Amino acid sequence: MDGVIADFDTWIEGYKENEAHTERFKSAVVEEAVFYNLKRMPNAKKLVNGLIELLLEHPSLDLEILTSVGTKDPILGEIVAKQKQMWLEKQSWGFLKMNTVTEKVEKANYATPDTLLIDDRSGCVNPFREKGGRAILYRDDRVEDILQAVDDHLVLMA
Repeated sequence: MDGVIADFDTWIEGYKENEAHTERFKSAVVEEAVFYNLKRMPNAKKLVNGLIELLLEHPSLDLEILTSVGTKDPILGEIVAKQKQMWLEKQSWGFLKMNTVTEKVEKANYATPDTLLIDDRSGCVNPFREKGGRAILYRDDRVEDILQAVDDHLVLMA
């Protein structure tokens, strides 16, 4: 979600840079409701609409969100998950099922030969592939290429 449809990196840039990562993250979540207040990535709407169009051609497949809450603290993780779900609803994408993990590498637990991950971090993409899933490294400035790659994968998976 973050880095693909929601712009976390721009928001967090310059925010309490002198604080330790854990405290900075907690403050951003609790005090700023960071994940509810994120802006869309520039091509988020084009990506989501393009994926929905592709799935209309493949009605047996599902489009879901797989996102990390970024913490092993269950209470903070629940707050993050609620903020992210509310953000999806604010974008009119609340119909998308959201799956959460506590940290990025756990996304690989969702890997199967019939799953396709779109993620902006190679640290998520590579483990997903290693576990047998399909994955595309996302770059927002290449959304048309990403959609073509998704279509190619869907054809192979059909």
